[in-house]
Amino acid sequence: MQSRAKIAFVVCLFMLLMVTTPGHGKEDMPVACYLGDTYIGSVAVFNLELATGNCNALYNDCQGNCVGCYTDDNSLEVCLDKEGKRFQR
Repeated sequence: MQSRAKIAFVVCLFMLLMVTTPGHGKEDMPVACYLGDTYIGSVAVFNLELATGNCNALYNDCQGNCVGCYTDDNSLEVCLDKEGKRFQR
C-alpha cells in the first residue's frame, strides 16, 4: 500500500509541475512601435508576426500606420509592415 501512495505522490507532483511550468520556447518579445521615425511605445508579443497589429491596436496615435520593430539575434533592428514584410530600420 505504501508503494501505491508513493507512486500517486510522484504522479501528482509531476502533473503539478506540468501545469505550472510555462511553455517551452515561448517567451514574449519586446517590440517597439514607430509611426514613421517617431517612437510611440512598446508591446510584448509571443508571435512577431502580430507585432505591427498589436502596436496599431494598442496605441491610438498610430491610426493604423505604425510598424512594430524588434532586435534580432544579430543586434539589428528589424521592423514588420502591415503586410508582414520585414525590413531593417
